[in-house]
Amino acid sequence: MQLEYRDFAHIGDETIRAAEGAACAADQDPDAYWDYNETLYQNQHTPPVNAGGYSDSRLIQIAEELGLDVDEFESCLDDETFRNQIEESTEQAQAEGITSTPQFQINGRIVEWESYEALAAEIDAELDDE
Repeated sequence: MQLEYRDFAHIGDETIRAAEGAACAADQDPDAYWDYNETLYQNQHTPPVNAGGYSDSRLIQIAEELGLDVDEFESCLDDETFRNQIEESTEQAQAEGITSTPQFQINGRIVEWESYEALAAEIDAELDDE
């Protein structure tokens, strides 16, 4: 079994920039990706996405708060180093029928999020079938 996490920046340009920010964080430190993503999720409504919530200045501020090299991070963001990767990931998810987050696929079958327990049961059932 394999776990794959994909970016799905489908709400607008700020979500693409946020995904780029997470990728730039991971470029410096792979573990920073998860901290960066968690910070994004925890702050997605203050201010709202596409209303400054994921502005470049806010993304840089998050990098600074996480102790990343801000100059390196800003250069990565400015160069749009990971933009094509983010856009391709989003397009692939849409082509596979993904419409929202969180959403999961188990062996190509879309599993809607209900709860951790329900997802764990789906995974366990799939493992039992292997």
